[in-house]
Amino acid sequence: MDGVVVGNDDEDPSDSEAADAPLNSAYLSQFKSHLSDFQSHLLGIVKGQPLPPSYFPPTGYWTSAEKDSFFHLLCIHSRFRPDLIAAGLKSKTVADVCAYLELLEVAAAGTADDDEDEGAGQRLTRDAMDATMEMSEDWIEFEETQSQMIINLEPTWDLSTLQTSRSDELKAKQSEVRAKRGKGRTEEGERDRAGEKKRKREWMEWSNERKKKWAGEDAFRVLDVTALKVLGNILRKDEEARYLVEQDEERVEGLSTTQVQDQPGPSNLSQPTRDESQRHTTPPLPRPSSETQAPQSPSAQTQPQFRSRSPSPTLHPSDISALSPTSRRRYQKRLYMRRKRAQAAGRQVNTSVVRLKAGRRRKNDEGDPPPVKEEEYKLDLPGPETTSREGGDDSDDDTSGEGEEEGSSEEVALMDRQTKPKKRKKKVNKPGKTHREKIQASFAQLDIDPCIIRENGMGLFHLGNLGRLMSLYGSLHPPETPTPSTISSTTIAALEALVIYFVTETVQRAIVSREQEQELKAHTKVWRIGRDQIGVPNVEHALEMMGVGDGIRGKEGFFGGLVDRLGLSVDDEVEGEGEDEGSEDGDERRRDEGDHDPRGDDAEDEADPRSESSALTSSSHSLHRDIYTPILLLPISLSIPTPTNPLHPFIPSVLPTDQDSGSDDGELEEEEELDAKDAAFAEELEKVLWEEVRSTTRLIDPPMDREGSVGQQGEEDTDDG
Repeated sequence: MDGVVVGNDDEDPSDSEAADAPLNSAYLSQFKSHLSDFQSHLLGIVKGQPLPPSYFPPTGYWTSAEKDSFFHLLCIHSRFRPDLIAAGLKSKTVADVCAYLELLEVAAAGTADDDEDEGAGQRLTRDAMDATMEMSEDWIEFEETQSQMIINLEPTWDLSTLQTSRSDELKAKQSEVRAKRGKGRTEEGERDRAGEKKRKREWMEWSNERKKKWAGEDAFRVLDVTALKVLGNILRKDEEARYLVEQDEERVEGLSTTQVQDQPGPSNLSQPTRDESQRHTTPPLPRPSSETQAPQSPSAQTQPQFRSRSPSPTLHPSDISALSPTSRRRYQKRLYMRRKRAQAAGRQVNTSVVRLKAGRRRKNDEGDPPPVKEEEYKLDLPGPETTSREGGDDSDDDTSGEGEEEGSSEEVALMDRQTKPKKRKKKVNKPGKTHREKIQASFAQLDIDPCIIRENGMGLFHLGNLGRLMSLYGSLHPPETPTPSTISSTTIAALEALVIYFVTETVQRAIVSREQEQELKAHTKVWRIGRDQIGVPNVEHALEMMGVGDGIRGKEGFFGGLVDRLGLSVDDEVEGEGEDEGSEDGDERRRDEGDHDPRGDDAEDEADPRSESSALTSSSHSLHRDIYTPILLLPISLSIPTPTNPLHPFIPSVLPTDQDSGSDDGELEEEEELDAKDAAFAEELEKVLWEEVRSTTRLIDPPMDREGSVGQQGEEDTDDG
């Protein structure tokens, strides 16, 4: 049976063959269980019985969910930061959290020791806490191999899960559309064929629509650089069309207003102005009559008729008035050059404004057929006649063949036709579609329009620039390990949400900064605060409050810090241009130089101020931690009771007042015994894990890698089994 490997109990777990074995189902179940527990810990989900709700006057009411979140945040931030715990809870204030922490501390101090009352509770001792397990190198190597298998299989699992969910949705819809039991017939008891056709048509329309939507989702799941450029082109065309529509609407509104303003009154209808008479009375062009026109030769008729001056295109005054002076001059120059090119080519002037295709213009863009290359093929016929005709200098041959030419004129004409060079058209192979054209055709088939692109959260960025950024990231990797530059629509949507959140927070803080500035400086005339406008200092103040330093503002600063962080240098690229790209020595030298810091060995001792500033400004903390001043809560044992504060029970210090060497030695011996006990427990646990892994039938084979080593090893193990 292919894909099934039976575990051998006699094999050594430290053997290297375990690294090439297929994915172990027992390890996969262990990994999933551990992953579920870890996710529950991060989300604050406590397994088991939840804590009961309680009310502690005057702090308020604590629900079970709030208690679970509180203890989860307590593990993350510790009891010394009640402000972060309150920020995570979002339903309690810092005072509520501090009061609850003090209640817990008092309750923990009131617990009894082993020799005291059992009803008061017991303190956890050192040996009762969970120990940290240390595994051997063999288990770590086995886990590394299995983790690589899981990474390779995760895309297949995700795809199968997606297909299963889609098939379940189709089945649910099909059962919903299907007629219920006893309702599939008419009132006469006959088969309802009309209803069946209607339900079938409804099912087919819905399924085709869903499948097309799913195909679009699959297309958006993996987007390369070319696909991003195509999507960006679709968005750009839609924005340009909207801009032109808005311009036309504004132009129509402007024309309507000017016509209403310039409408003449009743007294001026019979007296047109001088400008209007001059503008409308243009002399008609003389038409040539057929009687007086001289006949033209065929050669003259085929030649293009050039005019002395092409009429300038008529422009509406509102078109030019809407342009700036620079754009107006550019527009007039463009029309002038079009007129000149039209005169040279003998065609009409085209005043329409269209966007040309990217790249160099081809020679046959005007609609002419592509030039066909012709090749000459000569027939070399042996004989004295051909040699005499080719030579043409021998007088004896001319005189001797003088009588034969008259008698064999037909043969000579035939020979002339045969010896004449023949021309044959070269076959032009029609090229296939490029990768860009294929993507455009697939998007058009899936009806992907700008609305769908914006609905999927990809309408904010310039997708072409995002693709170039992906290519830049891929160029950082060595050429031996090519990395595919692809991205999904969900990632772009997440980036768009982050940008919207960042801009919203920045705008809100800039507004608050301006309002506070007005409240502080509006009463003093020296500040001259009169307009309610947000300036650059307000935006910089808002960015500073959000933790955005000067080093990462703008593209130049960001990419400059990125180059320093990645250890790259612009000098390496300049030096690499002079080297031979095809030489292996140059490639090895560039790779060797890339492994070291280009600034030299002494760069470790030197401190780069730019890198230090970027390291200080780039913070991974939350917004609450970056903005607000930390509030520290010390334990009750460190606080001194005062008449104004409530009296807390005296908690003796954990450290004894008098220490002797004998007690320290005893404590160290207890720690060593506890460590030995934990190490023995870890060994027993590892043995149990190995037995579980080795005794389980392995049913999941890894996918074939590029070299085929994993698949070949799996086949060898299968044959041995």
